Amino acid sequence: MTTINPKYDIGHISGMTINLFLRGLYPYFLWVFNMKVVDFIIDDNMNISMVQKDFSQMFPYLRLEFFTQPQFDNGSLPKKLIPVSTTFRNLRKAIGSEAISITPAMTINDLEKNFRSNYGLFIKVYRKSGKAWLETTLTNEWTLEEQNKAGEELSNR
Repeated sequence: MTTINPKYDIGHISGMTINLFLRGLYPYFLWVFNMKVVDFIIDDNMNISMVQKDFSQMFPYLRLEFFTQPQFDNGSLPKKLIPVSTTFRNLRKAIGSEAISITPAMTINDLEKNFRSNYGLFIKVYRKSGKAWLETTLTNEWTLEEQNKAGEELSNR
């Protein structure tokens, strides 16, 4: 059986994994089968904007931002946001490092480490709280799923 490099793995149906490689069809497909994306893989052909969009679809109460510098000691945000059109091929730190997979069970700390080691990037995850976006700095040991659930609860009060 020929394997297609999947962008999304949405689970098993009758023992068969359905891999979606057409980006535009997966929301409809998920609606038809009433499924959630369980993870997605960031490859070198994707750009920052694509990853942010996919991340927001997977975690609607979280936002992902990419920086070239870490957060400053006084807690202020670095001003070096990476342009959203930049591809990960142009950002890769080490030749031969692996693509990054993002899963609901991953902690923010793990996600930050993966981006730093594979791409030399610093990321910040923000959680929605009503109409505001708050840094998750104090809860970086929570999983993305826990963060998203907390954002949903805070936004629906």
